[in-house]
Amino acid sequence: MTTESWTVRWVDLFLKEFQIILKNLILTHLFEMKGKGIFVVISLLLFLNNSILAQSELKKQGDIYFHAGKYKEALNAYKEYNKTGTDPQLLIKRGLCYLYTNQPDACIIDMSLAHKLKSIDNKRFKYSAMAYFAKREYNEAAKFYKTYLNSIKSGTEEWRITINEIKRCGYSKNYKFLQQTAFIENLG
Repeated sequence: MTTESWTVRWVDLFLKEFQIILKNLILTHLFEMKGKGIFVVISLLLFLNNSILAQSELKKQGDIYFHAGKYKEALNAYKEYNKTGTDPQLLIKRGLCYLYTNQPDACIIDMSLAHKLKSIDNKRFKYSAMAYFAKREYNEAAKFYKTYLNSIKSGTEEWRITINEIKRCGYSKNYKFLQQTAFIENLG
């Protein structure tokens, strides 16, 4: 377990304990002061503040898991985070998590939402193409690879890789409908 995750857990436990102590103090003062309204307002503010802190921790935790390559855990954190649907970068990260956890349909939806939110990251086209390729929809994959190809500089390594992916889409489309030439039976 990394130092960052221990720190996040320690802070989370500290905030929970602090919240319990403050809650008890506020309730004690409410009974002593016979229900003054200021303490109710303060307690509500403290609970709302804790909710906001928990949400930011979910985003940080998702980012840590994402960069560590733990896409399933990152996906769970991004799903719990309330503002994922309004941030195009988070939508792209969540879509990539969907792709790497074998959920290409959800990936395509997130990439489409990121596009509607005017994301400046053109890699969303590449990720959409990868999702369509995983679904064996090679024509759609080729279209998205071509869109991505138009956004990168020609002659670079990424450009060559994208050209090869477009060729793979063409070859895969042709092989998808070939007749079966042999039947192999497992003898073991």
